[in-house]
Amino acid sequence: PLRAVLASALRLGEEQVQVVVPDVGGAFGLKMHGHPEEPLVCVLSRITGRPVRWTERRSDCLLVGGREQHHEVTVGFDGDGRVRALRDDLVANVGALGAAPGWGMAYLTALAFPTGYDVQVVDARFRIVATNKSPWNASRGYGKEATNLMMERVMDLVARELGLDPAEVRHRNLIADDAFPYKTTAGLNIDSGQYHLALDRVRALVDEPGVRRGQREQSADATVRTGLGLAFELTPEAGGTPGTLVGGFDTSTVRVAPSGQVTVLTGVTSPGGGNDTGIAQIVADRLGVAPAAITVVQGDTDRCPYGFGNFSGRSMVVGGSAAALAA
Repeated sequence: PLRAVLASALRLGEEQVQVVVPDVGGAFGLKMHGHPEEPLVCVLSRITGRPVRWTERRSDCLLVGGREQHHEVTVGFDGDGRVRALRDDLVANVGALGAAPGWGMAYLTALAFPTGYDVQVVDARFRIVATNKSPWNASRGYGKEATNLMMERVMDLVARELGLDPAEVRHRNLIADDAFPYKTTAGLNIDSGQYHLALDRVRALVDEPGVRRGQREQSADATVRTGLGLAFELTPEAGGTPGTLVGGFDTSTVRVAPSGQVTVLTGVTSPGGGNDTGIAQIVADRLGVAPAAITVVQGDTDRCPYGFGNFSGRSMVVGGSAAALAA
């Protein structure tokens, strides 16, 4: 994608641009393509006929990793605590518009509803507002943590309204074991899980009846009060955006030399977390060779097939799967 952006900005064919990316470390989206200094460096290099390097200080990259979202939530539920419908209207203040894809976190907040709960009717709407604050950067959990916060708040409010145990309300709303694979109203596919069993085990491990009994026995003037909180988290990963290429497609080429050495050319890149090792292990397992016989090549647009790079953990889920099929 960066090659395509640079070719367009420089008015060149994509075959005239080569992008080589070494391991640059984790970024949670910060190092994705689209920064204005990338084509600027290329233009200056062409004007001067010399290599040009962009170096910036920390103060030159003024980004915030925080959040500012305002949610208006309406919930429909029955007397048993089953949530039947949910509407969320959120406004995200993303600060000044910048190249980093922080604004996309608001979209993922809406997309991730209703997390691990079986809510059949969901209407999630989001609006992105630019202001004079620092621009949002992309950071974990890339807006999806806000969805979990909202759904857990909803479960607590329903329990309070009906006078029910918050754990029991969650138990009645979690996706059932026999409902998998489960497709959410937003189009996300949840492949498996035993959510009720997880909840039952947690309640047993913390001795919920004993904790509740201790809460009732506490004196009104106790200096230390015992609280009991419960929350589930379910976040889509691997670039899982329904109906998009990045959510389900990438490319790998596997070549075997007469010597038995194997080369894997992959369209995904490494954030420095070792996905090249993981891809090598997958291919080694498929071919029945030692991982030491495998070389993984990443991040060179002249050598590697077209791919969408690494973000949201997709390099192993999608890139690793493509390598397995190629092998």
